Amino acid sequence: YEYDTFNDTTFNYTFSNGRRFPKYSADYSSSIVNDYLTNHDNENDDLLFIQGLQGVTSKIAFTNIEPWIQQDSSYSILRAELIVPVLKDDNFEKYPPPSNLLFYYSDADSTLFQVEDYSSGTMFGGAYNEEENNYHFNISKHLLRILHEDIADSCLNFSIANMTSFPHRVILKSSENIKLNVTYTKH
Repeated sequence: YEYDTFNDTTFNYTFSNGRRFPKYSADYSSSIVNDYLTNHDNENDDLLFIQGLQGVTSKIAFTNIEPWIQQDSSYSILRAELIVPVLKDDNFEKYPPPSNLLFYYSDADSTLFQVEDYSSGTMFGGAYNEEENNYHFNISKHLLRILHEDIADSCLNFSIANMTSFPHRVILKSSENIKLNVTYTKH
């Protein structure tokens, strides 16, 4: 908005006594997401769906991490990189993936926490890589905390950065498509 000439202009904004918050809802009954929302909890899904503005979320669980915890040894995690590929569906060009994803986890009383690695800035990663069509995450601190049993739940919940402001969505490949590359030393 521009003025051709400078004028001293005043705008009055009025607010009611009540606060307003947006509430969004979605109908997934005719979409591919519905098949994954209605399947059994014990089934491993081959796709993960993440959507902003109170849309669907997904999580991954490190189900085979127990042997690492049970071994009578200490580990130094030098780097733990999680690589999650993106599915290019028919709507990929129309709905490009969000520029960044992040993770959060819950403790025993269901309090949500952001993964500690995220606070390290660019070291965490989480940006969409167009050339490789995936997201890379450095979760070294988080994995070490799981191994030291500082965190009981090995699940990581996906979130879109700025998910309350932008209606982005992405479909991720899961199961054997997700890679966790760990560089460690054993003491």
